[in-house]
Amino acid sequence: MEIELVGIRKEVAAETKSVMWNSIQSRLQETTVKNLLLTNRRGHTYIWITFSPETAHITCRTMTEMMKVLLAVKLHGESYWGFRNDDVNQVKITKIDIAADLKGAFISNLSSPSY
Repeated sequence: MEIELVGIRKEVAAETKSVMWNSIQSRLQETTVKNLLLTNRRGHTYIWITFSPETAHITCRTMTEMMKVLLAVKLHGESYWGFRNDDVNQVKITKIDIAADLKGAFISNLSSPSY
């Protein structure tokens, strides 16, 4: 999932990345954060959060877990980056990608490997 941060530079966000990671993970009950990547596009900072495959199953609670991530980022913004109500309201989920590692599910066992 991707979250847009408005009004914060990537370098500033990177200074507290590990604290933010811990804050996010402490709120999650069913998923584990695998990676947290900060990017910058068109003057906006984005956080791309990847969950471990073992815990990233699509369940009825998946959106609840994602909303917990969003809340953790907003609270982190208030505590560490000086976000105010207007800033916090602009923090939003911009993308959710769901991908499964099919481990060759569509590749016939009879075909020769191609590398």
